[in-house]
Amino acid sequence: MTRENASIGREATALVMLILAVVAVSAWLRLHGAGLGCEEWPACYGRNFSHEDYRPPALARAIHRLVASLALLLTLYLAWRARTLRPRPPWAPPVFALLGLMLGLAAVGGWSHDPRNAAVNFVNLVGGLLLVPISWRVMRNAGTDAHFPHGPRSSLVVAGIAALLATVTLGAWIGASHAAVDVSAAGVALHWLHRGLAVLALLLLGQAAWRRLDARAARALLALLAVELVLGVLLVVGDFPLLIAVAHNLTAALLLAMAWQLPGQPDNPHLSPLADDKRLD
Repeated sequence: MTRENASIGREATALVMLILAVVAVSAWLRLHGAGLGCEEWPACYGRNFSHEDYRPPALARAIHRLVASLALLLTLYLAWRARTLRPRPPWAPPVFALLGLMLGLAAVGGWSHDPRNAAVNFVNLVGGLLLVPISWRVMRNAGTDAHFPHGPRSSLVVAGIAALLATVTLGAWIGASHAAVDVSAAGVALHWLHRGLAVLALLLLGQAAWRRLDARAARALLALLAVELVLGVLLVVGDFPLLIAVAHNLTAALLLAMAWQLPGQPDNPHLSPLADDKRLD
């Protein structure tokens, strides 16, 4: 690995850390504003949003803006480096996609001052979660002169990723619309659909990862699935404690990143699976 590639790899790793911090602080701000962790739960849920003059904690807002600004500046710098390098490095496409998503979220941010706007909250939440897998791809591709040669992903992996995306999207809508304790027929159905999709994603991705235990990404995915399962149970039985909810959001973002890293089947069935693991890890 050249000195330049090593430098890019460190910068890409720093970018992932910044984006994880953005996702965590953003989740805390949103969930704290919704009332999770309040003393009179669940009667206090959403009470803050009934006040026109509600403002989130100033320190948390300042930290969020600082970290988000640093992440955007670092992404701009990496995008500039990608444009100046020839041949075009393998981390260029994901960094350009990441920059586009960040600019889109910044534009939507102009309407995000009102936490009661479910549609804007939903776009911010889903977009913020997608920042993690895209930045992770930048980090994985950084520091190398070649693209990772993946074998084709199995239908099991594709179905698992689709189920995970559906789970995350539905969970984002529940959070954005502040329906965590909605006991109407529609609200209950929404929660059970979310849980059913989560179990489906767990089974599909768990089986896919179990088949590729030789790959580090598969082992990490299994660990994250177990953590997310425990956090989901704690959310329900613990009446949605704030820090558990934040951890649940952050782990969902990491699951998206790791599921996308799950290796496909080797192109040559006679090739040792360790060869594919070396390309990925």
